[in-house]
Amino acid sequence: NFDAYNGMAELVKHFIQVHHVSKFAFLRGPANHNSANDRYRAFCDTLKEFGIPVENSKMISDPFEWREGKNAIVQLCEKRGLVPGRDFTALLAASDLMAFDAIEYLHKRGFAVPDDYLVAGFNDMSKSKMLVSALTTVHMPYRTMGLNAYELILNEVENSSVLKRNINLLAPVVIRESC
Repeated sequence: NFDAYNGMAELVKHFIQVHHVSKFAFLRGPANHNSANDRYRAFCDTLKEFGIPVENSKMISDPFEWREGKNAIVQLCEKRGLVPGRDFTALLAASDLMAFDAIEYLHKRGFAVPDDYLVAGFNDMSKSKMLVSALTTVHMPYRTMGLNAYELILNEVENSSVLKRNINLLAPVVIRESC
Protein backbone atom coordinates (compact mmCIF):
# COMPACT_ATOMS: atom_id res chain seq x y z
CA ASN A 1 0.00 0.00 0.00
CA PHE A 2 1.04 3.65 -0.17
CA ASP A 3 0.64 6.38 2.42
CA ALA A 4 -1.90 8.72 0.81
CA TYR A 5 -2.55 10.57 4.07
CA ASN A 6 1.03 11.72 4.61
CA GLY A 7 1.57 12.36 0.91
CA MET A 8 -1.34 14.82 0.84
CA ALA A 9 -0.33 16.33 4.20
CA GLU A 10 3.16 17.07 2.84
CA LEU A 11 1.65 18.60 -0.30
CA VAL A 12 -0.55 20.94 1.74
CA LYS A 13 2.41 21.86 3.97
CA HIS A 14 4.44 22.72 0.84
CA PHE A 15 1.78 25.17 -0.31
CA ILE A 16 1.50 26.75 3.13
CA GLN A 17 5.20 26.94 3.99
CA VAL A 18 6.75 27.65 0.59
CA HIS A 19 4.01 29.57 -1.24
CA HIS A 20 2.33 31.08 1.84
CA VAL A 21 -1.11 29.95 0.69
CA SER A 22 -3.96 30.37 3.13
CA LYS A 23 -6.90 30.26 0.69
CA PHE A 24 -7.43 26.75 -0.69
CA ALA A 25 -10.07 25.02 -2.75
CA PHE A 26 -10.20 21.22 -2.76
CA LEU A 27 -11.70 18.74 -5.23
CA ARG A 28 -12.74 15.60 -3.36
CA GLY A 29 -12.51 12.10 -4.78
CA PRO A 30 -15.10 9.31 -4.52
CA ALA A 31 -16.93 9.03 -1.19
CA ASN A 32 -16.43 5.28 -0.81
CA HIS A 33 -12.72 5.19 -1.68
CA ASN A 34 -10.35 4.77 1.28
CA SER A 35 -7.42 6.56 -0.32
CA ALA A 36 -9.62 9.47 -1.46
CA ASN A 37 -10.91 9.78 2.10
CA ASP A 38 -7.34 9.71 3.46
CA ARG A 39 -6.39 12.53 1.09
CA TYR A 40 -9.39 14.62 2.13
CA ARG A 41 -8.79 13.97 5.84
CA ALA A 42 -5.10 14.92 5.46
CA PHE A 43 -6.08 18.13 3.68
CA CYS A 44 -8.46 19.14 6.49
CA ASP A 45 -6.14 18.03 9.31
CA THR A 46 -3.16 19.92 7.88
CA LEU A 47 -5.12 23.12 7.44
CA LYS A 48 -6.27 22.84 11.05
CA GLU A 49 -2.68 22.18 12.16
CA PHE A 50 -1.68 25.52 10.62
CA GLY A 51 -4.70 27.39 11.99
CA ILE A 52 -6.38 27.77 8.59
CA PRO A 53 -10.17 27.46 8.81
CA VAL A 54 -11.69 24.60 6.85
CA GLU A 55 -14.75 25.93 5.05
CA ASN A 56 -16.41 22.62 4.12
CA SER A 57 -19.56 24.01 2.58
CA LYS A 58 -17.97 26.43 0.15
CA MET A 59 -14.29 25.73 -0.63
CA ILE A 60 -14.45 21.93 -0.76
CA SER A 61 -16.38 20.11 -3.44
CA ASP A 62 -18.75 17.29 -2.73
CA PRO A 63 -17.23 13.85 -3.40
CA PHE A 64 -16.94 13.12 -7.13
CA GLU A 65 -15.67 10.15 -9.12
CA TRP A 66 -12.10 10.36 -10.43
CA ARG A 67 -13.18 11.32 -13.96
CA GLU A 68 -15.61 14.02 -12.78
CA GLY A 69 -13.15 16.80 -12.05
CA LYS A 70 -15.05 19.13 -14.36
CA ASN A 71 -18.23 18.60 -12.34
CA ALA A 72 -16.32 19.31 -9.13
CA ILE A 73 -14.80 22.58 -10.38
CA VAL A 74 -18.14 23.62 -11.92
CA GLN A 75 -19.72 23.10 -8.51
CA LEU A 76 -17.14 25.38 -6.87
CA CYS A 77 -17.06 28.09 -9.54
CA GLU A 78 -20.54 28.19 -11.04
CA LYS A 79 -22.74 26.98 -8.20
CA ARG A 80 -20.76 28.48 -5.32
CA GLY A 81 -19.40 31.50 -7.18
CA LEU A 82 -15.71 30.99 -6.39
CA VAL A 83 -13.14 32.83 -8.49
CA PRO A 84 -9.50 31.68 -8.76
CA GLY A 85 -7.08 34.25 -7.39
CA ARG A 86 -9.79 35.98 -5.40
CA ASP A 87 -11.45 33.21 -3.38
CA PHE A 88 -8.64 30.67 -3.58
CA THR A 89 -4.99 30.96 -4.52
CA ALA A 90 -4.40 27.20 -4.62
CA LEU A 91 -6.55 24.40 -5.98
CA LEU A 92 -5.71 20.91 -4.74
CA ALA A 93 -7.33 17.86 -6.26
CA ALA A 94 -7.62 14.33 -4.91
CA SER A 95 -6.25 13.07 -8.24
CA ASP A 96 -4.34 14.27 -11.27
CA LEU A 97 -7.35 13.42 -13.46
CA MET A 98 -9.51 15.80 -11.45
CA ALA A 99 -6.82 18.49 -11.62
CA PHE A 100 -6.52 18.10 -15.43
CA ASP A 101 -10.27 18.66 -15.84
CA ALA A 102 -10.22 21.68 -13.53
CA ILE A 103 -7.22 23.25 -15.30
CA GLU A 104 -8.90 22.81 -18.68
CA TYR A 105 -12.21 24.24 -17.44
CA LEU A 106 -10.55 27.27 -15.82
CA HIS A 107 -8.27 27.82 -18.84
CA LYS A 108 -11.34 28.11 -21.09
CA ARG A 109 -12.56 30.83 -18.73
CA GLY A 110 -9.32 32.79 -19.02
CA PHE A 111 -7.44 31.62 -15.90
CA ALA A 112 -3.82 30.47 -16.20
CA VAL A 113 -1.62 28.29 -14.00
CA PRO A 114 0.44 29.48 -12.10
CA ASP A 115 -0.27 33.14 -12.85
CA ASP A 116 -3.84 33.23 -11.52
CA TYR A 117 -3.83 30.23 -9.17
CA LEU A 118 -1.57 27.38 -8.12
CA VAL A 119 -2.68 23.79 -8.59
CA ALA A 120 -1.67 20.27 -7.59
CA GLY A 121 -3.00 16.76 -7.95
CA PHE A 122 -2.24 13.28 -6.70
CA ASN A 123 -0.94 10.22 -8.64
CA ASP A 124 1.95 11.60 -10.74
CA MET A 125 0.44 10.44 -14.01
CA SER A 126 2.70 10.74 -17.06
CA LYS A 127 0.45 13.49 -18.49
CA SER A 128 1.33 15.59 -15.41
CA LYS A 129 4.73 16.32 -16.94
CA MET A 130 3.31 17.32 -20.32
CA LEU A 131 1.08 20.24 -19.34
CA VAL A 132 2.16 23.79 -20.24
CA SER A 133 2.86 24.21 -16.52
CA ALA A 134 3.81 20.70 -15.42
CA LEU A 135 1.62 19.57 -12.53
CA THR A 136 2.86 19.43 -8.96
CA THR A 137 1.57 16.17 -7.56
CA VAL A 138 2.08 13.32 -5.12
CA HIS A 139 3.85 10.31 -6.59
CA MET A 140 2.14 6.94 -6.19
CA PRO A 141 4.91 4.32 -6.05
CA TYR A 142 3.30 1.80 -8.42
CA ARG A 143 6.59 0.27 -9.54
CA THR A 144 7.81 -0.31 -6.00
CA MET A 145 4.39 -1.66 -5.01
CA GLY A 146 4.55 -4.14 -7.88
CA LEU A 147 8.10 -5.24 -7.03
CA ASN A 148 7.15 -5.74 -3.38
CA ALA A 149 4.06 -7.74 -4.37
CA TYR A 150 6.19 -9.92 -6.65
CA GLU A 151 8.71 -10.48 -3.84
CA LEU A 152 5.93 -11.46 -1.41
CA ILE A 153 4.43 -13.89 -3.92
CA LEU A 154 7.83 -15.47 -4.61
CA ASN A 155 8.44 -15.80 -0.89
CA GLU A 156 5.09 -17.51 -0.42
CA VAL A 157 5.72 -19.92 -3.31
CA GLU A 158 9.28 -20.77 -2.26
CA ASN A 159 8.72 -21.06 1.49
CA SER A 160 6.29 -23.35 3.23
CA SER A 161 6.08 -20.91 6.12
CA VAL A 162 4.09 -17.97 4.88
CA LEU A 163 5.48 -14.60 5.81
CA LYS A 164 2.66 -12.07 5.93
CA ARG A 165 3.68 -8.47 6.14
CA ASN A 166 2.15 -5.14 5.34
CA ILE A 167 4.25 -2.67 3.43
CA ASN A 168 3.23 0.97 3.53
CA LEU A 169 5.29 2.95 1.02
CA LEU A 170 5.92 6.68 1.03
CA ALA A 171 4.04 8.80 -1.48
CA PRO A 172 6.44 11.74 -2.00
CA VAL A 173 5.52 15.19 -3.27
CA VAL A 174 6.81 16.04 -6.76
CA ILE A 175 7.25 19.79 -7.23
CA ARG A 176 6.76 21.14 -10.74
CA GLU A 177 5.79 24.41 -12.44
CA SER A 178 2.10 24.52 -11.43
CA CYS A 179 3.02 26.02 -8.06
